Amino acid sequence: MNRSKRSSASLGAPPAKAHTKRSAAAKAGAVARTKAPAGPRATYVYCIVKSSSAPKLGRAPRGLEGAGVARLLDAGDGYRLVVATAPLALYDAAAIDARLRDIDWVGGRAAEHEAIVEHAAGLGTVVPMKLFTLFSTDERALEHVQKMKRSLARVVERIAGCEEWGLRILFDEVRAARAAAEEARARKVVSGTSFLLRKKALDAERRTLGARGAEEVDGLYERLAKTARGAQRRAAPNRELTGRVLLDAVFLVPRASVEQLKATVGASAERLVAEGFDITLTGPWPAYSFIGAR
Repeated sequence: MNRSKRSSASLGAPPAKAHTKRSAAAKAGAVARTKAPAGPRATYVYCIVKSSSAPKLGRAPRGLEGAGVARLLDAGDGYRLVVATAPLALYDAAAIDARLRDIDWVGGRAAEHEAIVEHAAGLGTVVPMKLFTLFSTDERALEHVQKMKRSLARVVERIAGCEEWGLRILFDEVRAARAAAEEARARKVVSGTSFLLRKKALDAERRTLGARGAEEVDGLYERLAKTARGAQRRAAPNRELTGRVLLDAVFLVPRASVEQLKATVGASAERLVAEGFDITLTGPWPAYSFIGAR
């Protein structure tokens, strides 16, 4: 079972050895910066923070390439916007549209955006904004938040005190076949009719593993959903993966229940991994998947 951080931008991540990978977002502040071009500026919004006391950004990452340092705008009622001044030469609609097919460029900006959002998560309840959310001025950004205060209050109530965790489970048929073959060799089934019968039996067993595993995965999802404040299944990713996706889900987990969630996943991991399944638990993340309208 792998535990790792994921990199993303979103509106408003024996029992196998567990380990944590820092996302590219955590390193974004160390990347060399290019000089910001002269010309008109806009207000770039990373996220909205709700906190009972006035937070300080402290040593925030550098954030979006070419933009100024992250700063806070007070929107009243405990809400603050985390923003930066961004050059329109790099981030107006035409400039962004021209580079949306450049995966490396978009990925770099997403990592920079995510670095600020992750940092802000320590300041209060964070509502992330979409990548490339810009307003013409600070005042326009504040006006937008004023208009959405009612929906913001509902979102904050839903996600306060929680973290987002992701779980992906794949079935690797090639690895399952290899495990079956190793078992056959261990039993010294090497020739004659017995070998053919054993091979047939192993092939049948491998074919049923996916179906049996799918049932267990469904049960695991239901158990985790009871631990969480919210749970969502997601469509399988478009990119190619090593194995068939049985589950790609996210959970909104109260911080007090995180260890229970990990233990529940860990209880199923050892046997599933041995049978050819890959289990990846990612987090904690700001609640990207649970801030939409409900």
